[in-house]
Amino acid sequence: MDSRGHGRTTLGTRPLTYRQMAEDTAGLIERLELGPVHLIGWSDGGATSIGVALGRPELVRSMVLLGTPFNTDNYTDEAKRMISEFLQPHSSVLLGSRGIRRLMTPEPRRWVEFADQMRRMWTELPDYTVEELSRIDAPTLVVACDRDEFFSLAKDPLHVFRETAAAIPNARMEVIPGGTHTVHMERPKTVNRLIFDFLNDVSTTRDTGGGT
Repeated sequence: MDSRGHGRTTLGTRPLTYRQMAEDTAGLIERLELGPVHLIGWSDGGATSIGVALGRPELVRSMVLLGTPFNTDNYTDEAKRMISEFLQPHSSVLLGSRGIRRLMTPEPRRWVEFADQMRRMWTELPDYTVEELSRIDAPTLVVACDRDEFFSLAKDPLHVFRETAAAIPNARMEVIPGGTHTVHMERPKTVNRLIFDFLNDVSTTRDTGGGT
């Protein structure tokens, strides 16, 4: 699916937040009569998946989180500086994103509005708490990378991933040494193996009547 304002999906009139995108996702799952589903989310997609698991737990069979923050406290000062530079109006990355988006969006004139909303979302959100994560029942795989450009800048490069996995009751963490924020593109075989093994374990647990 294309998230709100991304790809060929319109921006709509509501503020762009992870909780709103989670509501959109839940609506799509219901419309297609797919639930409960296995959610696999990277970065923003992972933060959106957390929102679905919190707001509509009956729709979620399991979650896989890649490069996913749950709160802005997960970012070090250096990471926040990098995000700020990335979001500057004339940054090469943002200009490249604008060009790609222009080829797909049905709303090319809403670029400034979209960029402003993304800038606010990436600097002020996500805002999930550890207490909220503790209410997630779905089996969860946290894929941890020790060279993630945004989350591995602390003394313990796996701290954010450890904190996430520790907060979710039925979560486990798998480490990919040398993995970066785009590990799923750089090392797809490794990531896919972890995901398929996890989904197989979830299915086996369900079939044998164990677990949650």
